[in-house]
Order: sequence, then C-alpha cells, then structure tokens
Amino acid sequence: MIDNPFSVRSFLAEIFFNDILLSKATIFIYLHNNIKYFVTNYHVAFGLNPITSKPIDPNCAIPNKMKIHYWYPTSTKGQVQDGWLIKDIIKEEWKFVTKGSQIADVAVCRCDDNFNGLCINDKDWKNLKLEVTDTVFVLGYPRGIGEQGTPIWKQATIASELDLQTPDKPFFYIDTATREGMSGAPVIYYNRGNFISPRVQLNGGISSKFMGVYSGRILGEDALAAQLGIVWNKELIEEIITTHFI
Repeated sequence: MIDNPFSVRSFLAEIFFNDILLSKATIFIYLHNNIKYFVTNYHVAFGLNPITSKPIDPNCAIPNKMKIHYWYPTSTKGQVQDGWLIKDIIKEEWKFVTKGSQIADVAVCRCDDNFNGLCINDKDWKNLKLEVTDTVFVLGYPRGIGEQGTPIWKQATIASELDLQTPDKPFFYIDTATREGMSGAPVIYYNRGNFISPRVQLNGGISSKFMGVYSGRILGEDALAAQLGIVWNKELIEEIITTHFI
C-alpha cells in the first residue's frame, strides 16, 4: 500500500535515441482546466542545454523516444496500478518559453485525451507563504533509483529569497545534494504537523504546496563544493500552457 498520494504522481522517464538509452530523468503530469499535460525539463525533452543550445549527450544524440513508468487509478476505489507508456518525442509537441537570455528549463506537452495517469492538480494547493530556510522535497529518481515505481523524496532547504525573483529569472535555489535522474522532478512542500515553519502555526492536518520544477544543480570546483539546485516556478507551467495550448 502506498500511503502518500504524491508518491504516485512523480514518474521515472527513460530517454532514448532509437533503442539507445541516453539518460534517466523524472516527469510528472499537471492538470490544468481538466486537461492533462506532461511536464519535465527542456533539456530532458530536447536533449539540449537551455543556455548554449548544444547537445547534452557526448555523442550529440538527440532524444526521440521516452519510456514513462506512470501510475493510474484502478476500478477498485482508492487503489492504483502502475504501467509503462512508450512515447515518441516529437519536438513540435513540446513547448517552452524564453526568459531573458536563455530558455527556461521547463517543457510541457499535452497528454492524449485517453491517458489516465495520476496528476498534480492546479487547484488543490493551500495558499501557504513559504520563505527562505523552509523545507521542501524533490520527488525524483536519482540515477534512476526508485522503490517499485515510486520516487525518492529528497529533502531540500529553500536557499534564496523567493520574493527577489525577476521576470527574467523566475527560479529559486534549494540547498540539497541531488543527483542525475532527478531533472524534471516536482518540488513540493509537505508537512503532516501543525506548523509550516517555526513562524506560522496551522490548525492541524496535512498541508502541502507545489513549488515548481527541479532542473539541475550547480557545482563548485568539486562535487561537494556547492550543492545548490535550481527550481523553476510553477507559474511557468501555466504560462507555457496559456501561451501555446489555449
């Protein structure tokens, strides 16, 4: 039995060029006005660095197929089941936006109307005010590692002031030691207790908030020098949808 509903809303994605496995990443489904959309990073879907536009693969292979391990509801109330979806990566189907001098590292693609994977809802979030030092979780698959199709919950701390973001840089930093395979993961605030932080007390019960899309980490001179990750704001998903799909 899976206790946490978000554990069945973050999926492992294997990225291929034909039958050659290029990488593993994370993908999730976002529900907007009752329409489902796949969401991951631009560099995952396109295989290109969003800053330089150069191929990420050392052999310059560009992905053209994605294998998604997703969860969907069963006919038994309250139960879910997992399955695989093979999806061709058709570049024209994936949409993105540019922010400042670079492409925002978020890509969105509309799901087929009959696709029944479980999703993150655009309306089911409390209006919580989070701040620097608050704890969030990155729900991804570090180096492809998961537990029976469910993600690893990697704890992180909000490391930059959320209110100081600009239109050209709609992202914030998190302090965490993440690994390859977590690109494209949803970043979620989740608390089962009575506090969202040492400053604010709630009436009790679970509180949660979807914060955005994890897109990678910044390293210093070595892998331990600067364990900072980048999270692109969830509003970018809405912007891409309204710009390209509506």
